[in-house]
Amino acid sequence: MTESNPRLPNLIIIGVHKAGTTSLYTYLAKHPDICPSFKKEIGYFLPLMFGKELASVEDYSEFFQHCRHQPFRMEASPSYFYGKENIAAPMRRVVPDARIILVLRDPTERLVSFFSRAVSKSTLPADIKFEDYLSISEQYLGSDDYNVYARGVREGIYIDYIEPWQDKFGEDLMVVFFDDLNESALDFTQSICSWLGLRTECYSSEDFTIENKTLQYKHGALHRRVKDLYMKNEAFWRKHHRLKQRLRKVYNTVNADNSGGLKTIENASVERLREFYRPHNTRLRQFLESIGQGALPKWLN
Repeated sequence: MTESNPRLPNLIIIGVHKAGTTSLYTYLAKHPDICPSFKKEIGYFLPLMFGKELASVEDYSEFFQHCRHQPFRMEASPSYFYGKENIAAPMRRVVPDARIILVLRDPTERLVSFFSRAVSKSTLPADIKFEDYLSISEQYLGSDDYNVYARGVREGIYIDYIEPWQDKFGEDLMVVFFDDLNESALDFTQSICSWLGLRTECYSSEDFTIENKTLQYKHGALHRRVKDLYMKNEAFWRKHHRLKQRLRKVYNTVNADNSGGLKTIENASVERLREFYRPHNTRLRQFLESIGQGALPKWLN
C-alpha cells in the first residue's frame, strides 16, 4: 500500500453525530504526537454524498499546514460515516494509510440528544414534540433527503452504513463506544492511543472535560451569534483551550437555561424508538461479533 501525502490526515474520526466526537477530537489533539486540523469538521469528502466532485488535495492539505513532525495528522467530520462506500472508497485512495475511528452510541439516546440539539439551535421549532418529530422522521426512511427530519431516525441504523468502512479499512478501522467514553474518558483515550502505537502517560485528569454538550439557551439569537463567532475563530480557540473553557463557563452561567431543559421527550416515544432499533441493533451486534469486536455495550446485548 502506498503512503498518504504527508500533508494530508492519517487519522480521521468519521462519526457518529452526538457520540462525543468533539470531546474525543479535543482529547486526542492534546497528545504531543497528534496534530489536529485547525478546523475540526473539514468535511472534505462530503460532496461525494451528493454526487459532487472533491476539491483538490491541495485545498485539503491547507488544514494541516501547521503540522510538523507529529506521526499523526487528525480531522473529525462525523457525517463521513453516512456516505458509506461513496466516501469510504475514495477516502482509502486519497489517504491510503489513514486510521479511522468510529464512535457509536445507543441510537435511541443519540436521537434524543440530536433532537434536543436541533431545538436548542433553532433548527427545529421550539414547541415541537419528540413524538411528532419521530413521526415525520420515519416518513423519510428510504429517502436520500438530507434535512434535520430525514437524518433523525435513519442515522441510528448503523448497520446500514458500517460494512463498507470495514471492507475498505479492515484493521485500520477502530469501532469504539460512547458508553466507554462516558465511563472513563481517560481510559477511553488511552486505549485509542495504544491502538495507534502512541504513549499513553501524557494525560492528566484535567485534560478531560465534556465538549459540545447539548444545552438549552435562554436567548437563541445570542447563542447563534456566539456560535458563528466561535466557528470563524475556531483555530484560535482550539489553540487556547483553557481560555475557551473559562469563557464557556461564564457564558453558560449567563445564557444556559437550567430550568429543566426540554419537556417534550415522552417516555412512550422513547420506548417505541427502542423497539424500532432493536432488530437493527441485533444485526449490528452480529456483524461486530463476526469481525472480532471485543466487549459490547448493554444496548447491543
